[in-house]
Amino acid sequence: GHLYFNIELCAGGDLFSLLRRKGRFSLEEAVFYSSQILVALKYLRSKGIIYRDLKPENIMICQDGYIKLSD
Repeated sequence: GHLYFNIELCAGGDLFSLLRRKGRFSLEEAVFYSSQILVALKYLRSKGIIYRDLKPENIMICQDGYIKLSD
């Protein structure tokens, strides 16, 4: 009768909340996050996966500052 989800903790929150808190990213931050997103999408594509829900709310930031795609 029970269903459990086990997910990795991303203590940095999501990109949407970070952007809302900061107001805007510096050029260096924008390049950093966008390059990580492109690498993640390239990896998914190499595995034959199409990611169709890319939005700041689905980009989680780990404690080390790197991103993980969710949803």
